[in-house]
Amino acid sequence: MTTSALRKKIHEYIDKVDDSFLIIVHQLLEREVGFYNFELTDEDIETTNRRRMEMQTGKVEGLSHEQLMEEITKALKKPSK
Repeated sequence: MTTSALRKKIHEYIDKVDDSFLIIVHQLLEREVGFYNFELTDEDIETTNRRRMEMQTGKVEGLSHEQLMEEITKALKKPSK
């Protein structure tokens, strides 16, 4: 099914669903659009470029995927304040 056909079919479905389902679809779409709808500030770009250069030159050593996941897991297990 093409993208345009899929969009058309979804529009047809939306016209037929009840209000509670429509609310759920709206929330999902808002979350999805909001996730991709952000802009980096000049400071964000500068920081990212600086950190990338630090890693490329060996000034800073990064973490492996496994190490990063371990750190995230530890952080998530800490009780919130």
